[in-house]
Amino acid sequence: MSRLLKPIQDPISNPLTVLLTLYLLSPQPACVGHGALTLPHGGAVDGAGGAFGSNNPEPGRRQGAGGGDGLAGRDGSGASIGDAPPAPLRCDALQAGRRRLRRLTAIEFDSSVRAALGIPSAWGQRFAADPVVEGFDNDNDALVVTPLLVDQIRQAAEALSAEAAPVVANAAGCGQGEACAGQLIRQVGRRAFRRPLQEAEVEALVGLFDAGSTDGGFVGGVQTVLEAMLQSPHFLYRLELGEPDSEQPGMFSLTSYEVATELSFLVTGGPPDDALLDAAAGGDVEVAAHIADALAEPGARAAVHAFVARWLDIDRIDTIPKDGATYPELTPEVRRSMRRQTEALTAHVLDEGDGTLTELLTADYTFVDDALAELYDLPRPVGDGMALADVDDPARMGILGQASFLTTHARPDGPSPVHRGKAVRERLLCQPLPPPPPGLNVELPPFDPTQGHRERYEAHFSDPNCQGCHQLMDPVGHGFDGFDGIGRATAAQGGADTLDLTGRFIAAGDADGEFDGPVELARRLAASDDVHDCFSRQWLRFAYATSADDELSCLLPDVQRRFRESGGRIESLLQALVESTHFKRRVGDQAPPPPPPADDPADPTDPDDLEGIISAELAEELTDDGVNVAVRMDSEWADGWCQTVTVTNGTNRDHTWAVDLDVPGTINNLWNAVGDGNTGDVEFRGVEWNQALEPGGSAEFGFCAGR
Repeated sequence: MSRLLKPIQDPISNPLTVLLTLYLLSPQPACVGHGALTLPHGGAVDGAGGAFGSNNPEPGRRQGAGGGDGLAGRDGSGASIGDAPPAPLRCDALQAGRRRLRRLTAIEFDSSVRAALGIPSAWGQRFAADPVVEGFDNDNDALVVTPLLVDQIRQAAEALSAEAAPVVANAAGCGQGEACAGQLIRQVGRRAFRRPLQEAEVEALVGLFDAGSTDGGFVGGVQTVLEAMLQSPHFLYRLELGEPDSEQPGMFSLTSYEVATELSFLVTGGPPDDALLDAAAGGDVEVAAHIADALAEPGARAAVHAFVARWLDIDRIDTIPKDGATYPELTPEVRRSMRRQTEALTAHVLDEGDGTLTELLTADYTFVDDALAELYDLPRPVGDGMALADVDDPARMGILGQASFLTTHARPDGPSPVHRGKAVRERLLCQPLPPPPPGLNVELPPFDPTQGHRERYEAHFSDPNCQGCHQLMDPVGHGFDGFDGIGRATAAQGGADTLDLTGRFIAAGDADGEFDGPVELARRLAASDDVHDCFSRQWLRFAYATSADDELSCLLPDVQRRFRESGGRIESLLQALVESTHFKRRVGDQAPPPPPPADDPADPTDPDDLEGIISAELAEELTDDGVNVAVRMDSEWADGWCQTVTVTNGTNRDHTWAVDLDVPGTINNLWNAVGDGNTGDVEFRGVEWNQALEPGGSAEFGFCAGR
């Protein structure tokens, strides 16, 4: 087995490390005796049959496909390639999803550290990036635990526990000694594990405290306990297992603490506070009332802001590549202001507005600070921070007229109707588009100063290979042609007196029709039931950390109906999600799952299971060089497959990466990298924006191949 693929094994030399290891590897009481589970690596264990099931997207679909004029999008939900659609689900028999463990995302890790230890944390943001599935990076089946992540969590736990131990010890208020340690363990453990600790857990942690305090005193013992807690599965995973329902065999009811945890993360993006844990201790949590109370708290909307950022893909605003010579104004400060502007608009819609998707799309006001006022050519606000401002230019209506959206969905050196039209199709209409055909030149014609902006894109309609998709994207994206690549108002080109901002929707359901400019475009979207239904679908994906096309699709029609009937109020949508069957119930077998067979082919540590895509010799070479490579199979069908490869610089110096992979087929699509061939031993190298990695930095590329 290669060093790259086997679990990290640190030398265990001192007794304290041995005790910590035994604690982390000991049986976890809350997980024993449960039936069918969704495993962190993406498979499902059936309590009766004991088979590992695949949760990959359906054959022919992949993540990470681009679609347009030379840049691949990060999200790209792909499209079916010649495969029959799956059989329809029996929604009369299935209204709840599977029992599972949900690994914390990077943002959730940091918020959980703050809640448990009372200190800020940015460690989660340094973890290797999680895969993006259908636009969201919290898909439970995709949140695998790699050896790199294990090591990053260990390092974070060591540093955070050392920082927090004096603070936690001083705040204990019970003196020192084992009795005080037990009290502290119960207090901190309740916040860290999001439930009261069992006595067996307390005893184990007191044993760690005793070992750590031998040389380190009371603070040293506390540090050892905190380090163990931060690496415990009960901290790193959100349990959604429930207890068997005696009246309905095969059904499980989530405990009040599991419901409280699910509810808190949905709205606040973090674990339940003491008040919600107290409510859970009483045996019941009023989910609908808590939604209203949480949304009324300005500081409790982290999850809502996270959803909006990922829904429109604008969480990339801090890193989206731009040409510095073309846009020297786009400083890190301006990028941060763009993000804060979107958060300010969202908060205002919820607080002061009518709280609807329609207002989010059509608001005739915005927020600016000094940096954005200069960018927009608006009067500078009085005071610091974001200030409410009327929109003099109606083209800036709503969230789609903000620089965060317009900057993210553009080329590095200019605007792009393809990127912007594709974003509207996929994120607001839930219509995933396929990648360009293999071998197709997707670059624009050379710049011609006598040619208008729209004319440069006419070539898409003269090539039948391009026409099918671009007629869905370009006419929509042209509505944003009044903005440049960073969202500033722009003038006509090619000798034209005025910009042509007309466009049309086709095959867009009730949004079909012509429009003139971004105002009419936004109003057409806001008036569409299909857009509201898509917004519900996106929230279901985000809230439940799963695809809306799996068994939870049975819940979707009711959620969509309630959202429409409320007039598109976002609070009503969240209430519909938390009042669904799935939020408190799960499906599973009563019998405990048998252990996996010794020769289980799903073992991710076995290099033979990667079907020759990465060799053991290569793994050794890359590990020696300090570069880690993780290969993920996104989808596989009879005639081919699609994979994503993550390259991480594990050295303490900048590194320009190149990766040799053995491809047992013929590559027909490649994104975010270039290769020196398309079959056999292929060397992949980064492209301009991802080829150089800082220490700890990572880059992701992918390809599809035929057999």
